[in-house]
Amino acid sequence: MEKKDRLVVFCLDGRHFGLAPSKVERIIHAVEITPLPSAPGAMLGAINVQGHVVPVVNTRARLGLPHRTIVPSDRIIIAQASSGSIALVVDEVVGFVETDMIDSANSEGPFSTSGCVDRMMKFDEKMVLVCDLDRLVSGNDLHALGLVKA
Repeated sequence: MEKKDRLVVFCLDGRHFGLAPSKVERIIHAVEITPLPSAPGAMLGAINVQGHVVPVVNTRARLGLPHRTIVPSDRIIIAQASSGSIALVVDEVVGFVETDMIDSANSEGPFSTSGCVDRMMKFDEKMVLVCDLDRLVSGNDLHALGLVKA
């Protein structure tokens, strides 16, 4: 039995990923990221979004994808994790789409080492790996940046 769901779908290296629409605050064009000297490897730095400092997750590294320099056509998804707002740099945002459930991610899946994917969906015959924001960035990473309080 397939379950319908809506997702915000984005692409990295030609692969499709998704987030729950309720977690997405806004999508913006790529901007300059300020590197922070204390940033752990999972973080690229921070950006200013309407007067608020928002930590930027190294989305590619967290999902086990190769590094690529950010280009002006990239997008940044501002999303709400349990620890607060975070920014995800992505190649492209497909948009809000209706998807069909395929399966929960298992320990042998292609992104099992990152632990950031909790289920697989599909739209237009494409597989979408649905990300869990709270596993995509740890509270420890944000605490190390000094952007959230313990």
